[in-house]
Amino acid sequence: MGQRIHLYYSDDLPAWPAARLIERLAREGRRSLGCRFGQPFDPRRLTTIQDVSCIVETYEDWSKHCGGNLNGTFADLDSWSGLLIQVRDGDHLMLINPAHSRTRRTLTIAHEFGHLALGHRPIIIENDVGMRENRYSDAQEHEATAYGASLLLPYAPLLQMLRQGAPIHGIAHHYGVSTAAVEMRLKFTGLGVIAPFPRPMPPVAHVERLWPYPLGRRASVLTPSSADGHHPRPHLTRSHASPG
Repeated sequence: MGQRIHLYYSDDLPAWPAARLIERLAREGRRSLGCRFGQPFDPRRLTTIQDVSCIVETYEDWSKHCGGNLNGTFADLDSWSGLLIQVRDGDHLMLINPAHSRTRRTLTIAHEFGHLALGHRPIIIENDVGMRENRYSDAQEHEATAYGASLLLPYAPLLQMLRQGAPIHGIAHHYGVSTAAVEMRLKFTGLGVIAPFPRPMPPVAHVERLWPYPLGRRASVLTPSSADGHHPRPHLTRSHASPG
């Protein structure tokens, strides 16, 4: 039997002023696309509201973009994750390392959108072969990482999950991110002090969310557990009280 987690809408924010600002920006991005409290969010959807015309992410995407088969080309470029290029009239092209796992690419995409949301202006450097590269300061990179983590692992529901004893691997499974991403988020926000110690625990089996509007609106995320240790991706079910 899995663990039951109840989430109630709240506006809890991190303690540090800079982190609070970034959290609010990320929360508005989620809300503008109809993402509800505690619901997993795919940052690729931000192309509809941000100035990014295309995300070149998979080997198939790269083959279409470059007009050739590039399978295996990025195998030795593990340290490179992504790049944001301004192409025309304020529009951008986002290039992502296709050799990385989907969870890592998702975090990279959220990070790159952070540069746009926070209004970062990079220094453009031309390398030895004439290619231009965007360079951000260490502070800007840190802010973009914090924004990306806020998009994928929003603070308020994360706080409630931890207080109710949700394990890190269960939180990672619910939000579709790696356990390393959750641990990084806990470290940046100071929530690690209330995170449960790693120990054998069942997955988060049921997350119930109560919405502030309208009254009676509710939904549940159900993650079935299984004896073989494989945990299917959560799916959303709504009660009859929800209008849809």
